[in-house]
Amino acid sequence: GGGVFEVTVDDGGTPVENAMVCIMKEEDGLYEVAYTDASGFVSVPSMLVSGGMMQLTVTAHNMKPYLADILVQAAGCGAVLMDNNTYNCDQEIMIRVWDSDLNANPGEVETTTVEISSDSEPTPETILLTETGPDSGEFAGTIMTSDSMAGEGYILIAHGDTITTVYNDADCEGSPVTVDDTAVADCEGPVISAVTVDAVSTDFFTVSWMTSEPAASVFTWGDAMPPTTMEEDAAMRTEHS
Repeated sequence: GGGVFEVTVDDGGTPVENAMVCIMKEEDGLYEVAYTDASGFVSVPSMLVSGGMMQLTVTAHNMKPYLADILVQAAGCGAVLMDNNTYNCDQEIMIRVWDSDLNANPGEVETTTVEISSDSEPTPETILLTETGPDSGEFAGTIMTSDSMAGEGYILIAHGDTITTVYNDADCEGSPVTVDDTAVADCEGPVISAVTVDAVSTDFFTVSWMTSEPAASVFTWGDAMPPTTMEEDAAMRTEHS
Protein backbone atom coordinates (compact mmCIF):
# COMPACT_ATOMS: atom_id res chain seq x y z
CA GLY A 1 0.00 0.00 0.00
CA GLY A 2 0.96 3.64 0.20
CA GLY A 3 3.96 4.66 2.25
CA VAL A 4 7.31 6.39 2.16
CA PHE A 5 10.90 5.26 1.65
CA GLU A 6 13.39 7.27 3.73
CA VAL A 7 17.03 7.69 2.65
CA THR A 8 19.97 9.56 4.18
CA VAL A 9 23.01 10.18 1.95
CA ASP A 10 26.46 11.11 3.27
CA ASP A 11 30.00 11.32 1.93
CA GLY A 12 32.36 10.05 4.61
CA GLY A 13 30.00 11.34 7.31
CA THR A 14 29.24 14.67 5.59
CA PRO A 15 25.60 15.06 4.46
CA VAL A 16 25.13 15.31 0.68
CA GLU A 17 22.56 17.87 -0.44
CA ASN A 18 20.74 17.56 -3.79
CA ALA A 19 21.60 13.90 -4.27
CA MET A 20 19.06 12.31 -6.58
CA VAL A 21 17.30 9.28 -5.07
CA CYS A 22 15.28 7.05 -7.38
CA ILE A 23 13.19 4.02 -6.44
CA MET A 24 11.71 1.75 -9.11
CA LYS A 25 9.58 -1.39 -9.17
CA GLU A 26 8.48 -2.03 -12.72
CA GLU A 27 5.74 -4.59 -12.05
CA ASP A 28 3.99 -2.08 -9.75
CA GLY A 29 4.50 0.81 -12.16
CA LEU A 30 6.54 2.51 -9.41
CA TYR A 31 9.08 5.14 -10.46
CA GLU A 32 9.74 7.97 -8.02
CA VAL A 33 12.58 10.53 -7.88
CA ALA A 34 13.39 13.00 -5.11
CA TYR A 35 16.37 15.07 -3.93
CA THR A 36 18.05 15.18 -0.52
CA ASP A 37 17.88 18.27 1.70
CA ALA A 38 20.78 20.00 3.49
CA SER A 39 20.97 17.18 6.04
CA GLY A 40 21.22 14.55 3.28
CA PHE A 41 17.71 13.27 3.99
CA VAL A 42 14.82 12.60 1.62
CA SER A 43 11.43 10.92 1.95
CA VAL A 44 10.26 9.25 -1.27
CA PRO A 45 6.60 8.18 -1.72
CA SER A 46 6.16 4.51 -2.59
CA MET A 47 2.81 3.19 -3.81
CA LEU A 48 3.64 -0.53 -3.66
CA VAL A 49 1.05 -3.18 -4.46
CA SER A 50 3.16 -6.35 -4.26
CA GLY A 51 6.28 -7.83 -2.73
CA GLY A 52 9.50 -8.50 -4.60
CA MET A 53 12.65 -6.58 -5.47
CA MET A 54 12.74 -2.78 -5.69
CA GLN A 55 15.67 -0.94 -7.27
CA LEU A 56 17.32 1.99 -5.46
CA THR A 57 19.68 4.39 -7.27
CA VAL A 58 21.48 7.33 -5.63
CA THR A 59 23.52 9.79 -7.70
CA ALA A 60 25.27 13.04 -6.84
CA HIS A 61 27.78 15.39 -8.46
CA ASN A 62 31.33 13.98 -8.56
CA MET A 63 30.31 10.81 -6.69
CA LYS A 64 30.12 7.18 -7.75
CA PRO A 65 26.44 6.11 -8.20
CA TYR A 66 25.02 3.81 -5.54
CA LEU A 67 22.83 0.96 -6.80
CA ALA A 68 20.99 -1.60 -4.67
CA ASP A 69 18.21 -4.15 -4.96
CA ILE A 70 15.90 -3.99 -1.94
CA LEU A 71 13.59 -6.78 -0.90
CA VAL A 72 10.01 -5.58 -0.35
CA GLN A 73 7.97 -7.85 1.90
CA ALA A 74 4.47 -7.87 3.36
CA ALA A 75 4.28 -6.74 6.99
CA GLY A 76 4.19 -10.30 8.34
CA CYS A 77 7.04 -11.53 6.14
CA GLY A 78 10.68 -11.40 7.14
CA ALA A 79 13.55 -9.52 5.49
CA VAL A 80 17.27 -9.81 6.18
CA LEU A 81 20.01 -7.27 5.44
CA MET A 82 23.76 -7.00 5.99
CA ASP A 83 25.08 -3.50 6.63
CA ASN A 84 27.46 -3.39 3.63
CA ASN A 85 27.79 -4.75 0.10
CA THR A 86 31.51 -5.56 0.55
CA TYR A 87 33.64 -6.66 3.52
CA ASN A 88 37.36 -7.02 4.07
CA CYS A 89 38.97 -9.96 5.87
CA ASP A 90 38.92 -8.34 9.32
CA GLN A 91 35.59 -6.53 9.61
CA GLU A 92 32.40 -6.77 11.63
CA ILE A 93 29.24 -7.70 9.74
CA MET A 94 26.05 -6.28 11.23
CA ILE A 95 22.97 -8.32 10.28
CA ARG A 96 19.38 -7.18 10.76
CA VAL A 97 16.10 -9.05 10.42
CA TRP A 98 12.66 -7.45 10.31
CA ASP A 99 9.72 -9.74 11.02
CA SER A 100 6.66 -8.59 12.96
CA ASP A 101 5.53 -12.22 13.44
CA LEU A 102 8.49 -12.76 15.81
CA ASN A 103 7.20 -10.06 18.14
CA ALA A 104 5.19 -12.61 20.15
CA ASN A 105 5.42 -10.67 23.42
CA PRO A 106 5.45 -6.89 22.90
CA GLY A 107 6.70 -6.38 26.46
CA GLU A 108 9.87 -8.45 26.06
CA VAL A 109 13.07 -8.37 24.02
CA GLU A 110 13.06 -11.55 21.93
CA THR A 111 15.58 -13.35 19.70
CA THR A 112 15.89 -15.14 16.38
CA THR A 113 18.69 -16.71 14.34
CA VAL A 114 20.18 -16.45 10.85
CA GLU A 115 22.76 -18.54 9.03
CA ILE A 116 25.81 -17.08 7.28
CA SER A 117 28.14 -18.85 4.86
CA SER A 118 30.81 -18.06 2.27
CA ASP A 119 32.60 -19.79 -0.58
CA SER A 120 35.46 -20.51 1.86
CA GLU A 121 33.09 -21.73 4.60
CA PRO A 122 30.06 -23.30 2.88
CA THR A 123 28.76 -24.92 6.09
CA PRO A 124 26.81 -22.05 7.69
CA GLU A 125 27.55 -20.39 11.01
CA THR A 126 24.46 -19.66 13.13
CA ILE A 127 24.15 -16.13 14.53
CA LEU A 128 21.84 -15.14 17.36
CA LEU A 129 19.98 -11.88 16.69
CA THR A 130 18.39 -9.90 19.52
CA GLU A 131 15.38 -7.61 19.20
CA THR A 132 16.50 -3.97 19.26
CA GLY A 133 13.83 -3.16 21.83
CA PRO A 134 10.49 -4.41 23.13
CA ASP A 135 7.85 -4.42 20.41
CA SER A 136 10.26 -3.32 17.64
CA GLY A 137 10.12 -6.42 15.42
CA GLU A 138 13.72 -5.61 14.40
CA PHE A 139 16.55 -7.98 15.34
CA ALA A 140 20.31 -7.41 15.11
CA GLY A 141 23.51 -9.38 15.59
CA THR A 142 27.14 -9.39 14.45
CA ILE A 143 29.92 -11.68 13.29
CA MET A 144 33.56 -10.99 12.33
CA THR A 145 35.13 -11.86 8.99
CA SER A 146 38.49 -13.62 9.00
CA ASP A 147 40.90 -15.06 6.44
CA SER A 148 42.19 -17.63 8.95
CA MET A 149 39.47 -18.43 11.52
CA ALA A 150 36.09 -20.11 11.43
CA GLY A 151 33.74 -21.14 14.22
CA GLU A 152 31.76 -19.21 16.80
CA GLY A 153 32.00 -15.48 16.21
CA TYR A 154 33.83 -15.73 12.86
CA ILE A 155 33.06 -16.42 9.20
CA LEU A 156 35.99 -17.56 7.06
CA ILE A 157 36.37 -15.62 3.81
CA ALA A 158 38.88 -15.05 1.02
CA HIS A 159 39.13 -12.30 -1.56
CA GLY A 160 36.32 -12.60 -4.10
CA ASP A 161 34.08 -14.83 -1.96
CA THR A 162 30.33 -14.39 -1.95
CA ILE A 163 28.99 -14.04 1.60
CA THR A 164 25.39 -15.17 2.06
CA THR A 165 23.09 -14.61 5.03
CA VAL A 166 19.87 -16.64 5.17
CA TYR A 167 16.79 -16.13 7.32
CA ASN A 168 14.18 -18.88 7.48
CA ASP A 169 10.78 -17.27 7.95
CA ALA A 170 8.38 -19.82 9.40
CA ASP A 171 5.26 -17.90 8.37
CA CYS A 172 5.04 -15.48 5.45
CA GLU A 173 1.37 -15.02 4.65
CA GLY A 174 0.69 -18.60 5.72
CA SER A 175 3.74 -20.35 4.24
CA PRO A 176 7.40 -20.81 5.24
CA VAL A 177 9.89 -18.92 3.05
CA THR A 178 13.63 -18.40 2.93
CA VAL A 179 15.06 -14.91 2.33
CA ASP A 180 18.72 -13.99 1.92
CA ASP A 181 21.17 -11.17 1.39
CA THR A 182 24.61 -11.36 -0.23
CA ALA A 183 27.86 -9.40 -0.14
CA VAL A 184 31.33 -9.74 -1.66
CA ALA A 185 34.65 -10.21 0.15
CA ASP A 186 37.20 -7.57 -0.86
CA CYS A 187 40.43 -8.38 0.96
CA GLU A 188 42.90 -6.77 -1.41
CA GLY A 189 43.69 -3.09 -1.23
CA PRO A 190 43.48 -0.76 -4.22
CA VAL A 191 46.45 -0.36 -6.56
CA ILE A 192 47.75 3.22 -6.94
CA SER A 193 48.85 4.39 -10.39
CA ALA A 194 49.34 7.50 -12.56
CA VAL A 195 50.90 9.62 -9.80
CA THR A 196 51.61 13.13 -11.08
CA VAL A 197 52.76 16.42 -9.56
CA ASP A 198 51.60 19.56 -11.35
CA ALA A 199 51.34 23.32 -10.94
CA VAL A 200 54.42 23.53 -8.74
CA SER A 201 55.17 27.05 -7.46
CA THR A 202 56.78 28.53 -4.37
CA ASP A 203 53.69 27.90 -2.25
CA PHE A 204 51.41 25.51 -4.17
CA PHE A 205 51.45 22.14 -5.88
CA THR A 206 48.90 19.53 -6.96
CA VAL A 207 49.41 15.80 -6.59
CA SER A 208 47.01 13.50 -8.48
CA TRP A 209 46.71 9.72 -8.71
CA MET A 210 44.35 6.91 -9.65
CA THR A 211 43.26 3.83 -7.71
CA SER A 212 42.04 0.55 -9.18
CA GLU A 213 38.86 0.66 -7.05
CA PRO A 214 37.03 3.32 -5.01
CA ALA A 215 39.19 4.24 -2.02
CA ALA A 216 39.65 6.82 0.70
CA SER A 217 43.01 8.61 0.82
CA VAL A 218 45.66 9.76 3.24
CA PHE A 219 48.39 11.98 1.74
CA THR A 220 51.45 12.86 3.83
CA TRP A 221 53.92 15.54 2.79
CA GLY A 222 56.57 17.89 4.16
CA ASP A 223 60.16 19.13 3.86
CA ALA A 224 61.69 16.52 6.18
CA MET A 225 61.82 12.72 6.46
CA PRO A 226 59.45 11.38 7.52
CA PRO A 227 56.99 14.07 6.37
CA THR A 228 54.54 15.20 9.03
CA THR A 229 51.78 17.17 7.25
CA MET A 230 48.72 15.05 6.49
CA GLU A 231 45.75 15.55 4.21
CA GLU A 232 42.81 13.10 4.39
CA ASP A 233 39.84 12.45 2.12
CA ALA A 234 37.25 9.96 3.41
CA ALA A 235 35.24 9.94 0.17
CA MET A 236 35.43 6.69 -1.81
CA ARG A 237 36.59 7.52 -5.34
CA THR A 238 39.03 6.34 -8.01
CA GLU A 239 40.36 9.75 -9.11
CA HIS A 240 42.28 11.56 -6.35
CA SER A 241 43.87 14.98 -6.14
